[in-house]
Amino acid sequence: MRILQLSKFRKTYWLVAVLTMLSSVLFAQTVPIKGKIVDEKNEPLAGATVKVTGGSTAAVTDVNGNFTLNAPAGTNSVTISFVGYTNYVKAITSGNTNIGTVNLTRNASNLNDVVVVGYGTLKRQDVTGTVVSVDAKTLQEIPASNFVEQLKGRVAGVDIVNGSSGP
Repeated sequence: MRILQLSKFRKTYWLVAVLTMLSSVLFAQTVPIKGKIVDEKNEPLAGATVKVTGGSTAAVTDVNGNFTLNAPAGTNSVTISFVGYTNYVKAITSGNTNIGTVNLTRNASNLNDVVVVGYGTLKRQDVTGTVVSVDAKTLQEIPASNFVEQLKGRVAGVDIVNGSSGP
């Protein structure tokens, strides 16, 4: 009876050992790529995107411009992008997963169009919706106690509903 129980233990042990080795092989299919992204003055660019070229794996730089990207093994290059800067493609050499410091250069043509919104500014290319203007003369046509009441029905596709905390 004891021999049978020992045999079950060995089978379980071997099964666990095989699964452990298989999982380590599966997890070894990614390679950490590290580096730092700076501008032309060697100031770190926080929020720059580092993406595997032609893939969907990406990382974002921290406040010091550093990043770590867990890229698939065999990745040949990464594309680095930041708003207002020219995209940069950096080749990855086999065995070297530290790309060092990458300097991005400004792209002046992307900085021309700026849209002012109620709480800040956005570049025209970053606005994903429609921009509509309502002038003061149009708003004054409707006598109302506040701006929100005057705005109702003036912009197509905008529904203003009064709730408990405001419009």
